[in-house]
Amino acid sequence: DSLVLSVIDYYSGHGGDTLYAEALYYGGRVYSDMGDYPMSLRYFQSALDRMPPDFEKPRLRGHVLSQTGRLLNTLYLYEQAVPYMEEVIAIDSITGDSVNWMYDNQLLGVILMNSKKFGIAKKNWVRLLSLNLLLSKICTLRL
Repeated sequence: DSLVLSVIDYYSGHGGDTLYAEALYYGGRVYSDMGDYPMSLRYFQSALDRMPPDFEKPRLRGHVLSQTGRLLNTLYLYEQAVPYMEEVIAIDSITGDSVNWMYDNQLLGVILMNSKKFGIAKKNWVRLLSLNLLLSKICTLRL
């Protein structure tokens, strides 16, 4: 973690909010990989605080939101995870990122199942399955 802390320290005074927010995101990832989820969530939240919803790098904001939702799910904080996942899915749609859209919807479905919201989870899974079937048909036609 000492290397990422050096990077975070450097960008706290150089490069503006964009690079600082990205450094904070990587700090969150490092602490997540180390299993220090509370510290990871602090870094992710600090990154989000520097990225308003109209942030110039929506994919970076999406990565932070998705990782936050994943950690909250891991910590059994399902209700808190849902808004993060809903926002990242909206970003995936706006940026046209169909791969992350599927992964993020899958995680949202898991979170909804974990929180015992089976009806909403089922709607989410059906929508996801429909898109997967459509994409597989398109890929088959291209071959």
